[in-house]
Amino acid sequence: MSVIFYFVFFNTQKPRVLILHSYATDYTWVTNINDGLARAFGNRTDFSLHWQYMNTKNHPTVSYKQKMGVLVRRLIARLQPSIIIAMDDDAQEFVAKFYVDDPRITVIFGGVNGELNDYGYINTRNVTGILERVPFAAVRDTFIYLIGAKKKPEEIKFINLGDQSSTVRLDEKQLLGFNWSPVNLMDSVLVEDFQEWKEAVKEIENRADILFITNYRQLVRKKGDERFISPREVMEWTVKNSKIPVVGGNGFVTEDGAYISVGASPYEQGNVVGEMALKVLAGTPAYKIPIQTTQQFLVYMRKDIAGGTEKKLPLIYEAFARGIGKFYGRTVEIK
Repeated sequence: MSVIFYFVFFNTQKPRVLILHSYATDYTWVTNINDGLARAFGNRTDFSLHWQYMNTKNHPTVSYKQKMGVLVRRLIARLQPSIIIAMDDDAQEFVAKFYVDDPRITVIFGGVNGELNDYGYINTRNVTGILERVPFAAVRDTFIYLIGAKKKPEEIKFINLGDQSSTVRLDEKQLLGFNWSPVNLMDSVLVEDFQEWKEAVKEIENRADILFITNYRQLVRKKGDERFISPREVMEWTVKNSKIPVVGGNGFVTEDGAYISVGASPYEQGNVVGEMALKVLAGTPAYKIPIQTTQQFLVYMRKDIAGGTEKKLPLIYEAFARGIGKFYGRTVEIK
């Protein structure tokens, strides 16, 4: 079983905080969350931090997640942390939800795409945190800026494309429930392999003005494969072959090659859960700390894009992306 464990032990007498990530550090979302946590914690030494990465993005089978959940819960029994900071949905489903109303442990969640009742987090005394939501209103505004010179907002059509991962399905649920007016969500297409993806991209360009993508990191090259195709290869092919603009709902879509993405801030997720943990350590019970929802979003932008669509976006987009270090240069074209 491939998994990353990283524990730092300072003093067994200090309060222990377990930071439990669903994924691993090969995912920039995780490293950016850790940056947000570092901002909150600063140089504090009055508690000890213990890190664990479940690595479920690279091992998405239910059996792996279940085994990992058992292993982590055994480790928690030995570590006996006073706080579990659980990031993203797998950490809730396979670990954190088992500690609801446990008087010895406070659960602080972050990066949750699902709903509170999915994990039994409603009306609990020891749980608080921040929900992650794609900033659909900002995404809609970006659609309008991109296509507005050609069409009225009410004429703009877009289609969502993603893999069949649990994360994408949670995002899709939110997407389908959002009021996209005046633009029009025409369809949401979820595929399993790269060939299906290619076919979908070509089909979508005939029905929509914009291709919207949240996640594609669990695509196999062909049915029956066990290993996932490189996300960068998927996105570079998509950008090269799509005749309509590709807009991302997560920053890595642009990191992998797309022109523009608008996504929830991982720094906010990390900073908020860190600040909540500090309040709990200072004596505030979790039920007195309000649950939050995404308030901040980041713009990720790339210099090169076919057709010069960057000229249709206000300069504030580029300024924002440059200001936070999320403006990228040219991609290496795939052969």
